[in-house]
Amino acid sequence: MVTNTFLGTVHEMPEYVSSETVYDLCNCECPKYKTGDIIIIPSEKIVAIAWAWPMAITAEFGDLHSHKAGMEGFKTLEGGRFAAAAEKAAKIAEKREWPLCVKTEDADY
Repeated sequence: MVTNTFLGTVHEMPEYVSSETVYDLCNCECPKYKTGDIIIIPSEKIVAIAWAWPMAITAEFGDLHSHKAGMEGFKTLEGGRFAAAAEKAAKIAEKREWPLCVKTEDADY
């Protein structure tokens, strides 16, 4: 059983905000975005999970990280602590008809 899971607030960024800006906000420990928060970046069709290294669950990831194991990778990342956030983020992306990340060796994480 996984304890101490990350599942936070959903934040939809304004249309002018890029994945580069979101990366910087998460990476500099901006108090507004906490680990496990879900961030929607409409301008790039990205849904991501906030962390020191924010990770996109969508096929598009811009300047964020992705997971080379695709969505399956989020089930075990950090002992499964991001699984609930990834599931919620995936539902948001699917509702918008944005494709989810898939297994690839080209992604960063």
